[in-house]
Amino acid sequence: MANWNSPINTTVYTSVLSELKGRDTDSAYMFDPAVVTPTNLTNNTIRWNSVNSRFEILNGTWGVLDTTYDINVTQLGGFSSSDFLRLNPGSNQTVISGKLILNINAAAVLDLKSGTADEVYLQLYADAAAQSIRSGYIGFFGAAGEDLDIVNEFTNGNVNLTTNGSGKVNIVGALTVTGLFNSSGIDDNATSERLQISDTSISIGSSTAVSTYSMLRRVDSGDLHISGGSSTSSGANILLYGGFHTNTGDLIFRNDANILYQWDESVGNHKFYSGTSSKTLALTIDSSQNALFAGTVTATNFIGPGTGLTGTASSLTVGTATTATTATTVTTNANLTGPVTSVGNATSIGSSAINQTMLAFNSVGQSEVKTNNQTIENTSGSRINFIATGGIYVMGHLQDSHNSNTQYPERGSYGGGSTDNLARWNWTGSSVDGTLNLYYINSSPPYDLGDGEILYFIELNINNSNGKVVSMSAAVDPVWAYNGPTNIIPSRYAQDGRTYRLRKNMNGIPMTMAAAKAEGTSAIADYFSAFKEAPEYEEEITQAIKNADKDIVTHALSQTPGQTQILLDPMSPILETILELAQHDEGSKEISDIVLNYLNIGNTQLNRKGPAGILIPSIRWKNTL
Repeated sequence: MANWNSPINTTVYTSVLSELKGRDTDSAYMFDPAVVTPTNLTNNTIRWNSVNSRFEILNGTWGVLDTTYDINVTQLGGFSSSDFLRLNPGSNQTVISGKLILNINAAAVLDLKSGTADEVYLQLYADAAAQSIRSGYIGFFGAAGEDLDIVNEFTNGNVNLTTNGSGKVNIVGALTVTGLFNSSGIDDNATSERLQISDTSISIGSSTAVSTYSMLRRVDSGDLHISGGSSTSSGANILLYGGFHTNTGDLIFRNDANILYQWDESVGNHKFYSGTSSKTLALTIDSSQNALFAGTVTATNFIGPGTGLTGTASSLTVGTATTATTATTVTTNANLTGPVTSVGNATSIGSSAINQTMLAFNSVGQSEVKTNNQTIENTSGSRINFIATGGIYVMGHLQDSHNSNTQYPERGSYGGGSTDNLARWNWTGSSVDGTLNLYYINSSPPYDLGDGEILYFIELNINNSNGKVVSMSAAVDPVWAYNGPTNIIPSRYAQDGRTYRLRKNMNGIPMTMAAAKAEGTSAIADYFSAFKEAPEYEEEITQAIKNADKDIVTHALSQTPGQTQILLDPMSPILETILELAQHDEGSKEISDIVLNYLNIGNTQLNRKGPAGILIPSIRWKNTL
């Protein structure tokens, strides 16, 4: 406000009082820059700066007058001076005689900061007779330490974490115990890790030392139960009895509560039980090694003269008789050779041992040939193209129902045409609809794409504009089985149901057919000669081989613009029922009618394994939830 260079001798007398009054105002406000703006002040002028809440001194520019002030007050912030704790910065410590209570309306009541020491901890002095000796501490101890320590420095002193009622001590994160670990239920005296528990397994013993480890009961009069179920009588379980138990030294294997095997120490017996559900004693071996079978004994060979055998045999098979044996029927071991061989009395037919000349006329009929049919349904009223599931093994076809303008389908070409190996058919006519059956020879079920065994493949083309079925193909085999490049036709059927194909071991051949063809006739002749000499071997036809072409030949019905190709959920029990109906008395037209008119078909992809690019939706009966 005021110019502190005025008034001077030449100042007009009418201005002197106003200039003096301005200087008084500046002084009254202590030159506070938030209120007044005096000019021409001399150095060492002191002012109060209400913006910075401090005293400042002028020395060319304004600066802080001082950082500390020795001020005596009776109140601070509305509280009496006696309400405050006096700290002793000179000795870097403050002694409080009595209880310290911090009653602060804040989440963090007390902050302990390390400053420049990189450590901060709370020291505890619990011994009244030795107040200079620390009893323990809590905090981060040691320079740059990152571990939070809770330490009891009393010799043999404990650290107790105690809860009340049903409270628990929760540890979030890994727990490492470097010393002995004891609890009311666990006594750990191991010197290093001897028990490791993961989500799925329990490992005992050292990972390096080769030692014997034991699982023991701590009393000889008890017993130990080991069970694979949720209780000692659930699933497979074992009972082991101690040396002073009522069942001293006994050992029992059970399924639930049913005994499967029992060692009876009191009499020295082994007992074996068998049967479904409840078990029946099948074999007892006594302490003299005598075996008592409850049922019939069947064996490939009996060794020894058989002088100890008693009883009357109604049918007895013997090899070389070393003693006189009386039997109603005696069958010798023929040891056959040729197409039918035998070892002892067991006969078998060799691989590829039966040929057509050995089969009697009319010995193979329709029931002996493995045939199935593919049902094609056309509701579009126009031409459809499809691939015959049976490939080149289609034996014929017929139409169950059609209108007068429908023509029979014929082998044709579309898509890849004659450039691939697919059995492509055209069904044409001026107004095509109806049901078609194509019968073929199959040899490769069952099929499993990764979700389980599939009994029936029903493929549809759906009109995208109205959601209706345009065409359908239904068969027990997938379309890729006999139309892809992979040969899955078995050369041998094993008695256990597995199938095999003959292959050539080409590992020693230095070239491929493609490479030989690229080189010319001479190379092809060499390749043929090497192929002929290559050894044959049998390869099991696995699910991976059966389904190797599922992403090559993906659907029996041709892809048509405006239509979606789908495969009904092959794991649905509805398809199993439809197949059973198809194999009963209901005709293909009835099966088609069920699929077209009585099923609700979803429009989202299920979590199913299937051919690439084919939608596999859910299905359910109409008018059901």
